[in-house]
Amino acid sequence: MVLQLRLLSRQGQGFECQRLLGVYTQRLESGLGAGAATSLREALSNVSGATQTARPVDGHPVWNLFFGRTLELRQLQAWLADPAERLICVLGPGGIGKSRLAREAMTRVGAGFTAGAAWVDGLTLETVDSVARIAAQRFGLTELFPSKDSAAALARLLPPGRALLVLDNAEDLPELAPWLQRLLDLAADVTILLTSREPV
Repeated sequence: MVLQLRLLSRQGQGFECQRLLGVYTQRLESGLGAGAATSLREALSNVSGATQTARPVDGHPVWNLFFGRTLELRQLQAWLADPAERLICVLGPGGIGKSRLAREAMTRVGAGFTAGAAWVDGLTLETVDSVARIAAQRFGLTELFPSKDSAAALARLLPPGRALLVLDNAEDLPELAPWLQRLLDLAADVTILLTSREPV
């Protein structure tokens, strides 16, 4: 089974790797208990190109493996590490793994952003002002005060140092491009990473 996942990973089929891992894990947990599933995850830590992270959900760790996309991830990390690259967009149709790639890159380079890194999902947001409000919360800042210029308000609240704002599913937000330009103009140490189905 590990060989099968390794082969799929080398072929760039990360989605299929994750699907099969979920199937195998469920079978192990139902047949042999959670200990066997943990052993499977430990064995997979040796699969080339795979990383895993755990986050607690209702007291239980949820494992999230990242397979393949080595070249894309390396390039994205290089762009994010370069202070001259301030606006980066991962563009493509739905379901190809843009969000997962952006999340993995953010996880790997986030410590280099001394003012913090914030993830905002634009899927349920309707205005750029709501992006600013959620971003401020994610950065651990006080609530944005009412302002006609939410980009300026966010820029004023950010602490000194590099900050990373990741805006996922950015394609449906009206007036996003001028808002992004305003934020970049006012906050010289902000880097913005977007995922979108179409150019913003």
